[in-house]
Amino acid sequence: MATSFLRLLEESVREAILVSCRNALRASGFRFEDSWAKVIPGSDEGVYAWVAANYAMGTLGGDPHKTIGIIELGGASAQLTFVSDEVLPLELSTNFTFGETTYTLYSNSFLNFGQNAAQDSYREMLKSRERCEYQRCHLGSNFVPELLGHFLATENFYFTSKFFGLDRSSSLSDFVVAGEQLCNKDLSTLRQTYLNHSDEDFSRYCFSSAYIVALLHDNLGVPLDDKRQAYHIRTLSFFLSEIYP
Repeated sequence: MATSFLRLLEESVREAILVSCRNALRASGFRFEDSWAKVIPGSDEGVYAWVAANYAMGTLGGDPHKTIGIIELGGASAQLTFVSDEVLPLELSTNFTFGETTYTLYSNSFLNFGQNAAQDSYREMLKSRERCEYQRCHLGSNFVPELLGHFLATENFYFTSKFFGLDRSSSLSDFVVAGEQLCNKDLSTLRQTYLNHSDEDFSRYCFSSAYIVALLHDNLGVPLDDKRQAYHIRTLSFFLSEIYP
């Protein structure tokens, strides 16, 4: 299943890549059907991550409010999935049943809000003036309900926190301090301090420290001292391997 980078491509290019993948998989000797190679919607991507994380945490089948939300910061898009008590727009609402419990999930994918895409177009990204079609909007013209409960912040949240040496108890204010310290140093000092990193790394993490704060605090309303996120998670697969080695 392909995700956001293929969703960004023109349809003809995207289909050519899928045809190539289908041909290779069909010739592999493994069981395969052409319909299995496809581009999935970002909302489905978020739901799959939410199910996997909560299954691993043992929080499926019980109180919906004790589940863990997922915030993924990929390269091309960001995903946000969690249980919400609000009345949600139908296109952003998914019902998932596990055992006798049904969960009403808000799941949305924010294409072009991934870290790499945002860095490429940061001047326009968070200043979008698209018309809001909902009662309230965040991240441009996207509807986001009030965040409830605890969240796992994955992918580029992890890579950035690891670079800065932040642990799972870190708050957004720690990202602010770490980012300011990095961005205020000259390249010669950074090269001497971080011997195994490139100039591109310094630029990326300087931007990322500010973008994470802008994304979570300025747009989603997470307080700077809120410790509900767990930035130590690298990716969902890495997270699962920690629980099931």
